[in-house]
Amino acid sequence: MASSSTSGVQQIQQVQSTIFKFDGKNNFAMWKHLMELCLRSGGYGEILEKGFIEKDKLTDEEKQQQFELMEQGKEENIRDYFSRIEKLVSEMKNNGDEITEKDVLEKIMGTLSSRFDYVVTAIAESKDLTTMTLNDLQALLESREMWINERSQSSKEQALKAQVNLRNEKEDTTSRTEKNQRGQNFRGRGGRNLRSAARQGE
Repeated sequence: MASSSTSGVQQIQQVQSTIFKFDGKNNFAMWKHLMELCLRSGGYGEILEKGFIEKDKLTDEEKQQQFELMEQGKEENIRDYFSRIEKLVSEMKNNGDEITEKDVLEKIMGTLSSRFDYVVTAIAESKDLTTMTLNDLQALLESREMWINERSQSSKEQALKAQVNLRNEKEDTTSRTEKNQRGQNFRGRGGRNLRSAARQGE
């Protein structure tokens, strides 16, 4: 065991003494092998195999900007909006950005559709955001969304019934008007016939 570690140290010493002796013309294969050995012993084996991937600062800045500009779409439901934000936040955290749950809560509450203004105001007045979790907020907003959707559906059904009733009333009115006109025409023709018969009798 000791001999293998000694031989490893000797190799590294040999590498260190050999690395800078490559003149660009001779012994490239040997120089490459020794250079790889030196880098692997220093913990850079993964970089040798996969290459060095430079961190893209522009992408990080774009993600930060995307987070700042993000807001709920007019027709977007709460679950989809939370998923979109959580995905972006996860990517930002993987890139080393520090985002707290409180930051995300404030972001969501400040960018919800106007349908949720009442809820946001109520939460801001009654809840402490330091104790609230994302799951708590999502549950509150989804229950409010369900109530809004049910109310909206009820309003649509009432509007549809009103339209149907109005259409039926118009049809009834039109039908009565047509019947009255036919009756007047009939009486008019009958009256003319009686008058002409009376004239002939004279």
